[in-house]
Amino acid sequence: MILQEGDRVAGGENDLVQMGFPADTSRLTLKGEGEFRFVRARIVELLKGELEAVATGEMLAVATPHSELRAGNAHARLRSAAEFARVDVLQGSAVLVRKSDGRSVRVEASQYAVAGKGVDLVARAIDKAAPAADAPAAVARLLHVQGDVYLFTQAPADRSPARAGTELRKGQGIVTEGSRSLAVLEFPDRTRLEIGPDAVVRRLVSEDGSSKLVRLEAGRVTADVTKQPAGRPMKIATAHAEAAVLGTRFLLTSEKDATLIQVEEGAVQFTAVQDRKSVVVRSGYQATAAPGRPLEEPALVPGGVRYLEIDLEAGESKGDGLWRVAEGRAVRQEKASPRPGGEAAATHLYKVDLKEGALLEAMVEVTQVAPDTLGGREGWGFGLAAAFDSRDVILRSQQGAGSGSVLEFQDAKAIPFEHGQEGRYRLKLRIERRGDTAALLGKIWQGEREPDGWMIQDDMELKGPMTRVGFQSVRCACVFSSFRVKILN
Repeated sequence: MILQEGDRVAGGENDLVQMGFPADTSRLTLKGEGEFRFVRARIVELLKGELEAVATGEMLAVATPHSELRAGNAHARLRSAAEFARVDVLQGSAVLVRKSDGRSVRVEASQYAVAGKGVDLVARAIDKAAPAADAPAAVARLLHVQGDVYLFTQAPADRSPARAGTELRKGQGIVTEGSRSLAVLEFPDRTRLEIGPDAVVRRLVSEDGSSKLVRLEAGRVTADVTKQPAGRPMKIATAHAEAAVLGTRFLLTSEKDATLIQVEEGAVQFTAVQDRKSVVVRSGYQATAAPGRPLEEPALVPGGVRYLEIDLEAGESKGDGLWRVAEGRAVRQEKASPRPGGEAAATHLYKVDLKEGALLEAMVEVTQVAPDTLGGREGWGFGLAAAFDSRDVILRSQQGAGSGSVLEFQDAKAIPFEHGQEGRYRLKLRIERRGDTAALLGKIWQGEREPDGWMIQDDMELKGPMTRVGFQSVRCACVFSSFRVKILN
């Protein structure tokens, strides 16, 4: 169709709209969700989104609320956002004019420039992936990038595309743009941040780099925090609140008028900026901080889940195991007992007091299996354990015994199941209380995809509350990680 002066063209999420000119091969391409207005002749106004311009003849002008791009023989990409406009020149050269004061800058091939608040109008090299020799040390690494994710140092408008594997430096921030954007980063101690759509994270560490201090200006983050050094909690700050944590998993959302926290595991100290009042938010609870409103006591998350608070440093051991907390939130059993006639099972348990049912889960990696000193009469294996007043419940794999390999509820029920030593295994033990009895359900698998249904089931008499939870290994050394105990309501 032929455009008339004042016509507007808008594209959807997966659309590609191209506009040509009769005099030469110049063209404009609108990508995805964007909108431009045809002003006249060779002048258009990009209202939002991204426009790719190829100018091969007369001067082509593209205006935005913050700038005007002028290109006579160039290939450039122009992005118009609420607070800035950015041009990347791929071939030739172009001029970017800032509307606020009329200043301009020439941008050559492989350079970019930004017009917006708090950003210097200068041409910079597009490829800034390699840090300078005197750049500060890396404080985190990007594990996963989805959609439009950018890194910045001074202002979110002056940014560069982010890539998985990039090391993040002190002073760098992250922008995710669009409803499907996502970034996952990991600190050296395996603490992870999942940064959701349309978010701005201004900083990651304190000025001296000694502790994690995340500044969330917009959007939401989900934090899975490895246990932090005493006296140096991880903090995530917004305009309305600050969350301080030594080790847990929670979701923090910063909106224009409020900050919401929802805690999945552990506990977080949540402090309102306006009066420095604090509350402790525990698993399954949420709290909101907003200007002009008092910080109320935490409330249950509607439809949310609750997990037991477990201090991995406070376990009690039985048998020949040598247990220690390692690699943040992992528990390592380092001694595989080969003693004939000895107590081959090593158990490590944590005190709890739970009257409800529970779902125990963990990831297990076998690091060593002790030599078979009993001529095939004794197997090796690992499992999850829960202790009650009346008896213990142990779901474990038992490999290579004289009666064959099984997945079993110890002293109750077993099914044939054989596996090797290599790789990581996932275990789940579900205990559904029904008065003085309980339904036991268990499964074991490798890989990310969890099997449908349960592999082994049994009913058992269980009186009194659950008093301990933890791990068991038999004639093998293991690393237990991602240990959680979900409360079944």
